[in-house]
Amino acid sequence: MKRTILAGVLLLAPLYTFAAIKPTSIAPAPTVTAAFSYPQMTTLTSMPLITGTSTNLHAPMRLVIVSQEGAQVFSAQVATTSGAWRAVVYPPAVAGYYNMALTTGTTTLAHGQLAVGVMPPRVERDATLGMFDVSDGKLMRFSIRGGPHGTALAQFAFYITPTAASLNTLTLYGFTDAGYSQAIATGTDASVGSAEYDPLSPSVVITPDSPLEVPSYTTYYFELDGDVAASDTAYSVETTLRGDDTPVTPLPLAQALASGFVWSPNTFGTSSPTDDDWLNGAAIPDLYRPFSTERYALPSVTCDLRLSTTSINMPGPVTLTWNSNGVEHATWLGGGTAPLSGSVTYIASSTTTYGLNMWGAAGTAQCTATLYYQTPYVAPPPSGGGTPPPSPYGSFAITPSTGTVPLNVTAAGTVNATKSCGAITYTLGYGDSSTTTINVAKNACKAQTFSLSHRYNAAGTYTARLYAGTFATSTPPLVQSITVTVSPKTAYSPQAMLAGVAASWEVAWSVLRHLFGR
Repeated sequence: MKRTILAGVLLLAPLYTFAAIKPTSIAPAPTVTAAFSYPQMTTLTSMPLITGTSTNLHAPMRLVIVSQEGAQVFSAQVATTSGAWRAVVYPPAVAGYYNMALTTGTTTLAHGQLAVGVMPPRVERDATLGMFDVSDGKLMRFSIRGGPHGTALAQFAFYITPTAASLNTLTLYGFTDAGYSQAIATGTDASVGSAEYDPLSPSVVITPDSPLEVPSYTTYYFELDGDVAASDTAYSVETTLRGDDTPVTPLPLAQALASGFVWSPNTFGTSSPTDDDWLNGAAIPDLYRPFSTERYALPSVTCDLRLSTTSINMPGPVTLTWNSNGVEHATWLGGGTAPLSGSVTYIASSTTTYGLNMWGAAGTAQCTATLYYQTPYVAPPPSGGGTPPPSPYGSFAITPSTGTVPLNVTAAGTVNATKSCGAITYTLGYGDSSTTTINVAKNACKAQTFSLSHRYNAAGTYTARLYAGTFATSTPPLVQSITVTVSPKTAYSPQAMLAGVAASWEVAWSVLRHLFGR
C-alpha cells in the first residue's frame, strides 16, 4: 500500500511542477540616456572641464569633440555605468568653435556645442530712459560691451507694439559714449540703419550696410527712435530687443540671419558675414536674453485727496485717503515725504487743511482737503447772574447724574427751542452705545419736552450728548453734553457688618444703664 501511494506522488510531481509555471511578460530594456550639464558652453580656458550625467548604460560611453571642419580634437571614455561623469579637454584646444557628442558603440546619445577662448558680449538695457514721454520718439536705449576678441553685429531685430498710436520710420543710432552724443564711425549722424514699421507685423529688423564691430572690452550705446503718432490721449509703445529665436543646433548663415538678432565674437578678426567665423547666438549660451521697454504718453499730474468726513464737532477719528496720476514725488504741505497713494487716520480736534504737493515729468499739482471743526454751543451766563438760557436747539438734564451700578436715570429736557415749523429729529446718546431718537413733527412750531428712562448696567464715566439731527450721513451739531458717573456696587464686608452690630449693642447698653440708673 505504501509503495502504491509513493508511486502516485512521484507520478504527479512533474505535473504539479509544470502547472506551477506561469507565463510572464518580458520587461522592456531600460532606456539609455546621457546629457551634458551645459549643452552650450562658452569658456576662456583652453582646457575646459566638461560634465554631465548618464543612465542605464550597458556599454562604455565616450565624449568626442570635433572642430567645425570635422577634425577630431578630443576623444575619451567618460563613463561605464549610470551617474555623473566629468572630463578635462587635453591637450589644450585652440580658440574656436567645436561640436561635442556622447556616443556608445555606434549610437550618439547627445549633442553639444563648445566655444573656446571667447566670451559673450554683455548687453544691458538703459533704464535712465524714463517711462514718459514717448512722444519724443525715443523707443529704447541699450548698450553692448565687446568680448575679449570683440563682437561683430550683423543685424538687430525688435518686436514693437504700439497702443492707440502708429509708427512710421524706425532708425537705430549708435554712439561711443553713455551721453549718446559721440557717433560711432558708421555715419556723421550716428545712424546705424533704418526700417519701415509694418502695422500688420510687430517684427522689425534693422541691418547695417556692413557688419558693425564692437572692439574688445569697449561699450557702444544704441538708441532706437521712431515717428510716433497718437490716436488717443493715452497711448504707449512697447519695444523688445530680440534674442536668437533659433534652436540649439547651429543653423546655416542664411537661416541664422533670418532668425533675428545675429552676432559673432569675431575671434579671427574677420568682418564678413560670409566667413565661417559668423555664428548665430544659439551656439553660445546666454549670449543674449531679450528685454523690453514700454514708454507712455505724458500724463497730466493729478491727485485725489479725500476725507471720511468734512465736518466734526467733537474730537474723533478722521481718515484721509489719496491717490495720484503721472506723479513721481509727493510731499505734505507741512513738510515731509508722502507716499504717492495711501490713507492715514487722524484724531481731529480743530479745523485743519490737509494738502499734498506732487510733481513728475508732466508737471506739478497741489491738492487740499479741509476738515471743519464745529465747537459745541455753550450759552453765555446772564449778565446779572442766574441760570444760563437754553441753546437755540434745546437743553436737557439727567437725574441722578451719580450713583452705583445698576443706575436708573431720567433724561428730561426741551427740544426745538427755536420753535421751528420743520420736521426735526434729535438724537440722545447716553455714552454707552445706546441712543434714542426724539422726533418733532412738521408744523409743530413750538418747543417740545421729553422725558426718557435709561439704565446704566456697568460702572464707569459716561458722557450723554444731545444732537440736533441723526448720524445718517455725518455727525450732527451737538446741543449739550452731561457727564454721568456710575460707581461700582459696594462689596460685602464682614468687618463692616460686625462693626455695625457692635455699635448697635453699644447703643442698647447705654439705654439700659440709663433706665436702671447704673
